[in-house]
Amino acid sequence: MAETAPGSPSSDSQEPQMDENVINSPMNTDLEKQTDVPAVKGLNESRIELLARVQNLKKDLQEWRGKLDTQVKTYREELGELRSTLNIEVEQLRTEFQELRSTLKKQLDATSGLAGLDPGSLAPKAEQPASALSTLTSN
Repeated sequence: MAETAPGSPSSDSQEPQMDENVINSPMNTDLEKQTDVPAVKGLNESRIELLARVQNLKKDLQEWRGKLDTQVKTYREELGELRSTLNIEVEQLRTEFQELRSTLKKQLDATSGLAGLDPGSLAPKAEQPASALSTLTSN
């Protein structure tokens, strides 16, 4: 706690008053002159430097948090966009696969219907162009 100098008014009225005999004692004034003044000045300078460093660190931390928050927000937005794009593409692929499945099913139904036909009924039709060609060449 800071002591008030002799003869100076107290800045804080709640601070206890020191006995004048203690304040004015030769031992107390000698110690103030020899050790306290340079030590107090050095401590005050160190305190001021530390306070400045702490304030700078607080400011740096706030700036860093702000930048980090901005990056996190940006990355979340990008991830959201990518997720929605991916969902759209997956839906398109599902639709295309459904269409492909139905097309393949129709083709299978059509080929199974052809397999049920008489193979002899298809052969003459296939041979007609060849026999017509042979007739033309034999003439």
